[in-house]
Amino acid sequence: MQNAKPKMTELGAFWKKTAKSGIEFMTGVITINGVKTDAVVFANKDKKVENQPDWRMYLSEKREQATQGQETQLQPPSSSPF
Repeated sequence: MQNAKPKMTELGAFWKKTAKSGIEFMTGVITINGVKTDAVVFANKDKKVENQPDWRMYLSEKREQATQGQETQLQPPSSSPF
């Protein structure tokens, strides 16, 4: 009998990017219960000990809603809600 690999369900996909400010982050789309949602992932700048997460994911608002036609520099949230 062969060892079967557990079936993995893909939730989404992310692309690495670098903001004009030099911050590296990822943008992508996740799908939960058939609903696609834009998301952004930043390194956890508040990490102090090993058991804290390395990355944090946030829902992403549409860029045109966020900037209303103005160009802004992408920044991670100032503090984590967790």
